[in-house]
Amino acid sequence: DGKIQTQFSSQVPNQGSIVYGLTLVDDRGGIISVQNTSAPITLTLAVNNGISDEEYKSLDCLWWNEIESVWTNKGCVRKDTEVRRSIQCECNHLTNFSAGALPNGRTQAVVVSPTASSFPVGAVVGAIVGFVVLLVIVIVIVVIITKRRGFSSRLQ
Repeated sequence: DGKIQTQFSSQVPNQGSIVYGLTLVDDRGGIISVQNTSAPITLTLAVNNGISDEEYKSLDCLWWNEIESVWTNKGCVRKDTEVRRSIQCECNHLTNFSAGALPNGRTQAVVVSPTASSFPVGAVVGAIVGFVVLLVIVIVIVVIITKRRGFSSRLQ
């Protein structure tokens, strides 16, 4: 007996709706893989109010492929719907979905996911600052020791 849980993923190219994450989980919280279903899973995605009718017509059903780090429409088909400002998607799996327009009729668009590992700028800056502070401390200690040795040798 599974429950539906929502998740968020990356920015959608030419985004027309928010991202809807659909994942089936078991009673222990483990993810149940739902893919290549024989019957399509139908989703109705609300579309942003601020997009034009032309943009609305170009929207497609997209899903986030975590393995390839791309938004793609493979495995999903957009269907007409009676619900105003929404699109209906028939897909053969569950994951993160959104409405968007892929450039030049392509079937996928490469987008960096915020959940994917990205260059750790904060860690690098922290390491550099830490190294500089450590270097200054070592220099100060060496200068103090050198001055004390020079002072004590003058006393003898």
